[in-house]
Amino acid sequence: MAGMRIVLATVIVLAGCGGLTREQRAANTATARKMAPGTVMTDAQLATLDQDNVLICETERGTGSHIPHRVCRTLRKATEQANNAQTSVSMSGGSGYDATVSAVRADGH
Repeated sequence: MAGMRIVLATVIVLAGCGGLTREQRAANTATARKMAPGTVMTDAQLATLDQDNVLICETERGTGSHIPHRVCRTLRKATEQANNAQTSVSMSGGSGYDATVSAVRADGH
């Protein structure tokens, strides 16, 4: 357990250093890979990793399906998709629909 605290403390300290070099990101990624599967990391910790060489795997259910499936994306792609989803929700007034499509439906077209 003490080893895990040291690993997390190293990642957190490096997160506060601003821009990291490619070598630092690679070292942080190597450290993170040694963590137990299912370990939860903060956004600050994830920001210190190599965005293109870290896979984030989640169990998702497709629209209209009750069957879960595992989806893995690079950290960069997962971050982009989360940002796009947040932008879509905020642009539509929180309804979760694209603002343009909602307006067309409201006009009956």
